[in-house]
Amino acid sequence: DAFLRHNEPRPTTVLLVSSGKAFDMLELKPELDKLPAVNLASLTQTQEFTSQSKSIDIIDYTNAMLSKTKSLVIPIITIVDEAGDKKARIQGSVGAVFKGDRMVGELSEKESRGYLWVNNGIKLTSLNIPYKEGKLSIEVKRAKSDVQVEYTGGKVRVHVKLKQEGVIRDNETSETLATPKTQADLEKLENAFIKDEILNAFKKTQAMNTDIYGFGEMMHKKYPAEWETLEDKWNEIYPTIQMEVSVTSKIISAGLISRPAEPE
Repeated sequence: DAFLRHNEPRPTTVLLVSSGKAFDMLELKPELDKLPAVNLASLTQTQEFTSQSKSIDIIDYTNAMLSKTKSLVIPIITIVDEAGDKKARIQGSVGAVFKGDRMVGELSEKESRGYLWVNNGIKLTSLNIPYKEGKLSIEVKRAKSDVQVEYTGGKVRVHVKLKQEGVIRDNETSETLATPKTQADLEKLENAFIKDEILNAFKKTQAMNTDIYGFGEMMHKKYPAEWETLEDKWNEIYPTIQMEVSVTSKIISAGLISRPAEPE
């Protein structure tokens, strides 16, 4: 309340959860920025650009607090000691999950990305996908999701349709990738890979009973009459929601070479 009521604090101030003492974070000497606070703000912007976490400010936190169903994910900041040089890092893209004003759990790196796929938080990321005897690195250039909620037969369902485009950045196999059949196979692997990340993240939130996606608010908008009875039961409903995921991947480039860079 004080941060919003007073005229000096900015409501766009970024929020972070400290894995240790917050004072220690602000005592670190930044490499480029003069002020530690500016350095932390820049760090969150970088993490958001690389699709590792979503920047959360006071407005986001307040809206979640005022909602009876919406939960929130706030990036966790930690101190990493690299050969005696202490730096602040959002380690492993871990996110602290809040239900109301209490932290109830964490999301791992893959779970955080699984959440961001659904909420259109993917701007630039790399997928390391096992293929044949090695693995591939595919850089996602564009991703767009469409999320719809459905209430039929007394049950809530969520339909997620995701489209994404990417380019192959690294081929650690002996396969030639620049063929229509190979690219079609890789796109199917991408579809399954992304779908697993989305569903795993969703199942984790169901286990914590935390609606970080805002499905409850979507239900309120689409089914205002039914929501009057569903709102008070949302804690019972959310763990039972069925999610259907459809992913359409497209590889738009295999890079500048068609064959793997290895001796014959």
